[in-house]
Order: sequence, then C-alpha cells, then structure tokens
Amino acid sequence: MSAATTDPGYSELLATIRPYGSVVVAYSGGVDSTLVVKASADALGHGKVLAALGVSAALAPREHEAARATLSALGLADCLREVETREQSLREYQVNHPDRCFHCKTELYLELRQLAEAEGFESIANGNNLDDLGDFRPGMDAARERGIRSPLIEARFAKSDVRRVAREQGLPNWDKPAAPCLASRVPHGTEVNPETLAQIARAEECLHRLGLSGFRVRHHGDVARIEVPAGQWDFFEDAGRRVAVEKALVACGYRFVALDLGGYRQGKAVIL
Repeated sequence: MSAATTDPGYSELLATIRPYGSVVVAYSGGVDSTLVVKASADALGHGKVLAALGVSAALAPREHEAARATLSALGLADCLREVETREQSLREYQVNHPDRCFHCKTELYLELRQLAEAEGFESIANGNNLDDLGDFRPGMDAARERGIRSPLIEARFAKSDVRRVAREQGLPNWDKPAAPCLASRVPHGTEVNPETLAQIARAEECLHRLGLSGFRVRHHGDVARIEVPAGQWDFFEDAGRRVAVEKALVACGYRFVALDLGGYRQGKAVIL
C-alpha cells in the first residue's frame, strides 16, 4: 500500500473498494480509471486487480502506449490485461447515433464480464466520477444495466478530487487532459468505420509531432477541422507551420484543412 494514504478522500476510496473482494477495472489510461486501478491495488493487493484495457480501432496508438507506460511507471504493469473489443462489428455502433457510446460500452462490459468469470474476479468497476453525472453519457446507462461499480462516485469524488488525490498519490497522468476515443471526432450520423478512425489517428499523430497538444481533428469527409485550445492560437501565426499542417493532413487523405475559429470545445463534433 502507498505510504501517502493520509488524505481522507483517498482513505474513503480505499474503504469503498475493499468490499469488492477482487475487481476488473475498465482501464483507459486516463486519470480517473488510473486512480481506480491504483486504489484497488492498494486496497486489495495486486493479485486482486486487473486493469482491462479495451483495444480496438477507436483507441489511438499514442493513447495505447501511454496507457501501458502509466501502469509501468506505477509498478502495476502486472495488472494489465489488453482486451480486444468488437464494437466495430455492431451496426448500432457504426451508424453513429447519439447513443453510440451505449453500444460501445455494452460490448466492453460484456468482454470484461467474461474476463472476470474466467479468472475468478468478483467485481467490475469503471472510472466514472460525480462530474459525469451531469453530462449526457449513454455509456453510464450501459454500466448500470451491466452492474458495473463506480467507486469514485460511491466515494463522492468529483473531477477536482480525482486530480488532487492522483497528484498526491504520484500518478504520472494526474493532469492529463481528457482523451476520448477516436470515434468522438466523427459527427453523429456519419458512419464510423476502421478506415476513418485510422485516418483520424494518423492526422492527430502528425499534429502531435508538429508540437500541438490538447487539440482535436474533427472528421467531416474530405475536410479535417482542427480545434485547438485558445492558448495555442499563436502556433498558427507562423506561415511555415500552417503549410506544414496542411501538407501533413493532406498526406493523411484529407483534401481540405480548416482551423475552427471557435477553438476546442468538448463534444463539439457531435453538433456540427
């Protein structure tokens, strides 16, 4: 168990998890699910925790590697299980209606249930926190239907609590921005397929290499619409950088590259 367990919030989280007995955590590499994995290992021991990472075309290669590296840095690499999910084969997922996440999470939780039963684990948990309750989150409906525990909600953790405790516990990703799946870059009603997701992944990797961060490449057919945080507008003041961005994204298969003057806003792709 970590020596840094004096925070009453973390102590409450440990107490919440102990009755689980053993747990498969739906792990994404984000700070929320990482904290649940860490707390589960502290509360139950490494042998009682599996960090199950769902792997599909919707997981960006950069995020895949980061998720592995985070657990390694915490000494929890032995807890990792990579689980291939098959949401891409579901027509309800492909058509990309507003409930897409329900079908994706249902597929994930079915896989995790099979994993838990095969390896003798009692509980399944996710990284949802109190802030998620105020959003439109079809995936939370899938969790409720499948009996998935949400220890951060049970311990009354908001996102600010998650980041504070994650920092105190030494999580390397305590300040990591949200990184939803690649399908979130595709507007509702536009079909999601592996080829589109791979194109988005290539485009975003190009922009990372050029020095941008915290951005999104929104997919609109042959148009790539780039959203960047307000603090990075100056990146595009340089003509050479603008040319480099355009060339990189055209090489990824887009005909046109647009910079969204409204900047980055979570969930913006679904309304445009």
